[in-house]
Amino acid sequence: TSLYSDDHGKTWIPGGAFTVCGTGEPSLVELNDGTIYFNSRNNTLTGNRWIAYSDDSGETLRDIHEDDELFDGPPDAYGCKAALLRLDYDGRDILLFSSPSPNIPQRHNITVWVSFDGGKTWPHSRLIKRGPGNYTWLTAGRKGTPSEGFIYLLAGKDWMAQFNLPWLMGTDEPEIV
Repeated sequence: TSLYSDDHGKTWIPGGAFTVCGTGEPSLVELNDGTIYFNSRNNTLTGNRWIAYSDDSGETLRDIHEDDELFDGPPDAYGCKAALLRLDYDGRDILLFSSPSPNIPQRHNITVWVSFDGGKTWPHSRLIKRGPGNYTWLTAGRKGTPSEGFIYLLAGKDWMAQFNLPWLMGTDEPEIV
């Protein structure tokens, strides 16, 4: 299930249940049109991420399905907590998704995928760091601060990368700390 707040976090309301058995550690973002996009790990079956949408602030979910493109962890680990971020850029629904790379038997090679259509397709991806990496978190810098324009990725409390959207779409190396 999910929790949502309509009063800036003063109170929380349970949302609709994700009806696929074994899903968990979801990420969600609100799209420009107000739709909530859910993206969930599957802890019991190998495969890709599970996706759903809500048009009523998370009270109910619709179109629950396995995504055709987004990988859900190594085949022997039954999913991995991944990260999802919506970038606020000219009112567009640019989404970033991070997780270990597909087709590797371990949680290695953290990669970020980019969607320019609110998660319908993921046409671009970029390797952030080779080697071990598992649970990821993404956040964006705040407007009007020195962090504005930067994207931060934390991988399993072991390392953090700082980059921006032009880098993600280009060829330079990220800053790993």
